[in-house]
Amino acid sequence: MLDLYSIAKEFERGLNEQLVDPNLKFRIWVNAGERSKPIRTENTVIRFIDGILRPTASQNLGTLVDAGAWSLVLDFIIPIPPPKTAADGTESLERLETDQYNFVLKVFDGVNEYFSRAESMLFPNDPEDGVKQYSVGIRAGIALPGTVSIFPGVGEGTPMTVYIELNYMQSGVNSRAASVAIDTPDNLLPVLNAELSRSNVLSSDVYAGKSKRQSVASASAFALSLQLPLTKDTGQIYDFLAEGKLNVAHFVFYTIEGKQTIYWMIADEPAQAQKDVSNIGLNVNFIELVDDEEFVNLPDGYRKYSREVDSSAPGRLNLTANNDCYVHCGRNNVKLPAGKKVTLDLEESDFLYNEETGKYVVYLIVNPGTSIQSGWEK
Repeated sequence: MLDLYSIAKEFERGLNEQLVDPNLKFRIWVNAGERSKPIRTENTVIRFIDGILRPTASQNLGTLVDAGAWSLVLDFIIPIPPPKTAADGTESLERLETDQYNFVLKVFDGVNEYFSRAESMLFPNDPEDGVKQYSVGIRAGIALPGTVSIFPGVGEGTPMTVYIELNYMQSGVNSRAASVAIDTPDNLLPVLNAELSRSNVLSSDVYAGKSKRQSVASASAFALSLQLPLTKDTGQIYDFLAEGKLNVAHFVFYTIEGKQTIYWMIADEPAQAQKDVSNIGLNVNFIELVDDEEFVNLPDGYRKYSREVDSSAPGRLNLTANNDCYVHCGRNNVKLPAGKKVTLDLEESDFLYNEETGKYVVYLIVNPGTSIQSGWEK
């Protein structure tokens, strides 16, 4: 099972990186500990802020997979006078002439900054053969101060307590291992909840020689349902909700554990929720769009190209872009690295017939818009 010592060492490492002070360190003990003695190195002294990490509640999910949840408490005593870590007493941690105890604020701010990031991680990070690896999710509240008092080995100080919720699963995949982006992979959506689904279009009948009703799937539909806050990154979804412009297509990038799938989708059933002083939320479904670019509306920055060919016989389309971009063409959604030839295999259904010219048309939709060179091979 997951051990608390590994979690304590990870918190200790992260907090010390956040504090960024070579002469002042956090040291976290599990369940019980002691005051760490200062370490003198030439003219400086390394001092420690000791903490105790302990569980207050736990739950085992009781499945075939080792999984559960812990409630943890991390307690510190923060000295109010800054510890002297240099012989001349002019270390940057000394209290400044302001109306606040700056050292206390510095420590609280560092702890809050570290724990404000809901984290997911693997333990151990690089397991040996036969050692179980756990997917761990961590979420915490802000550091809470206590009553200023005199503490043995510290002097005048204030308690600091952090309440932490932790869930774990052996060989699990944490939700933070997945992400959703729109238009480009860098434009990540701040997803609160996500649900992916694929439903079949079924034909059901009682077949010859059978006494049971059975089904066969003739098609399927993919949908991505998201719950989001309303931010500048989700404004395009709000625009559709407010204006109702139809068939505004987007590249949607879904990545899980490093594997990325690109979809060509439109927003469906967006809904906005707001209440009192709460932040506004959005619920939206993304569904795949039909491969008929004559009906597509494009967001700003996208560019549409077309190429005419003599027939709709299957063939290969060679593409080269001046800059990195993403291309939708028929059933294909691919990345075009700058200057590198990419070949798309096209089927008969990927072509549209132009009645005016008597030729068949292949449409390319590109984002970000850039110059494309294309060559056709039968």
